[in-house]
Amino acid sequence: MSDLIIHNACIYTVDPKQPFAQALLIESGLIQKVGSNQEILAFKNDSTKVIDAKNHLVLPGLIDSHGHLMGMGRVHSQLNLKAVKSVEELIFMIQRKAKFMSGQQWILGRGWNDHLWENPDRLHRHLLDKVSEKYPLYLVRVDGHAAWVNSKALEMAGIDKSSSDPKGGKIVKDKQGVPTGLLIDNAMKLVKSLIPDPSREDKIKYLKLGMQECLKNGITSFHEADTDPEMLELLDKLEQENELPIRVNCLLSGIDFDKFKKSYLESATTKPFLRAKSIKLYVDGALGSKGAYLTKPYQDDDYGLLLLTEEEVKNWAKKASELGFQLCCHAIGDAANNIILNALEDELGPEVNSLRFRIEHAQLVQKSDILRFKNSHIIAAMQPGHCTSDMLWIDDVLGHTRAKELGYLWKDFIEQEVVISFGSDVPIEPVSPFIGIYSAVTRKNPIQKELASFDSDQCLSREETLKCYTINGAYSSFEESSKGSLEVGKYADLVIISENLLECEAEKILDAKIMLTAVGGEVKFEQEGFCGK
Repeated sequence: MSDLIIHNACIYTVDPKQPFAQALLIESGLIQKVGSNQEILAFKNDSTKVIDAKNHLVLPGLIDSHGHLMGMGRVHSQLNLKAVKSVEELIFMIQRKAKFMSGQQWILGRGWNDHLWENPDRLHRHLLDKVSEKYPLYLVRVDGHAAWVNSKALEMAGIDKSSSDPKGGKIVKDKQGVPTGLLIDNAMKLVKSLIPDPSREDKIKYLKLGMQECLKNGITSFHEADTDPEMLELLDKLEQENELPIRVNCLLSGIDFDKFKKSYLESATTKPFLRAKSIKLYVDGALGSKGAYLTKPYQDDDYGLLLLTEEEVKNWAKKASELGFQLCCHAIGDAANNIILNALEDELGPEVNSLRFRIEHAQLVQKSDILRFKNSHIIAAMQPGHCTSDMLWIDDVLGHTRAKELGYLWKDFIEQEVVISFGSDVPIEPVSPFIGIYSAVTRKNPIQKELASFDSDQCLSREETLKCYTINGAYSSFEESSKGSLEVGKYADLVIISENLLECEAEKILDAKIMLTAVGGEVKFEQEGFCGK
């Protein structure tokens, strides 16, 4: 491909040897030179494409280290319940949807958050039955770890008073022992398994929609946090057809691990646009649905759910080590994080440390456990948006003192020299990195900005935050030598942003716009007219 020059820019390279520059020379998808306008424009020839950055900020392509591509793309095919502020509003949306239903269809929705409602204790199947006795309903909570269903769905799944909780799940029942319609973690599968799977064509469409959303938000690399065998096959097909516009790092579902094709595991699929050398496990649930596993109980005396025992995590760590795979364990509660650390410390040796095991979320961690992350070379893959959305209700489930002592301790992690990578956990939180960056540097809710920061002592600097979205994300997928900073020889993955995130007022971060996103030196997204004719 012909040369590309980007000049007249405020470039933050995230390279400590040369942190700032004005211009870049790109050739064959790689960065060839980093320097001043005068230095780089001297390489211009008749075939060179030149982009004037108009003095905007240029960063390495942003890396979302934890999210769900299929879920992001699929959100428009079901009821979006994120903005619902009451049970009544949710019921109205279902009534409107049911008017256009026919046959044996399911009514599906996602995003409800009972902590934002005035009467969250009203969650009961009878409310859903009033609007839909004919059609089964399956409404997933915002965190993806609980579902609210109606009686029709319970009946189809054979769930009744005599049903026992599955391992790692909970069928919520009333005082009479009758299921309320609320299913937590592994209990969700009892109903979800009955829902017809989207077609192969629809799944490809959802993946493509998700990747286009990434490009619009300046994300050039994405860590797909729960990849099943079919999704890996589809991503591999898209990669072979040159239809992956972003670089995807797959965390392979541990539950389905034995179902992955042997050829994928042997090759590890470490292509420039597709990598699959990590295993994803769920050790506990989510905080909002009270599935996160705690050392001390919630306000209602429940400790949450433990989905895997310490011994089971040890066995997975051994298996991952033997295969040369990275292990990525979901853990939100402090007890779950502690159990993983115990298990990994027993298995980790010098040769295993190089596999860069990760704990996904690490939202509630005892301060005494942070040093154990460092000593075992465990990466903390965290999501700033969880902190500033959870802050609206976390005191109600944990109490203020405990929430502050355990919650979202980013600064403490960094001071202990633990590698943190940042992501969104989309569709649970918005994919926009600007919401994450704002959350990391202010610890304030991006919608209710008038509220005080949630423990401002844990705020990060702009530079620390951007590092977590770039080079640390690359490190957490073993790709720091090829991306994550704007250095000679690395992929020309970059983003041009309207606001200077290093210097602008904090509130301006939320106003920032992606002007251009390039992957391998190819412009994949631009605001209309930014590059001119």
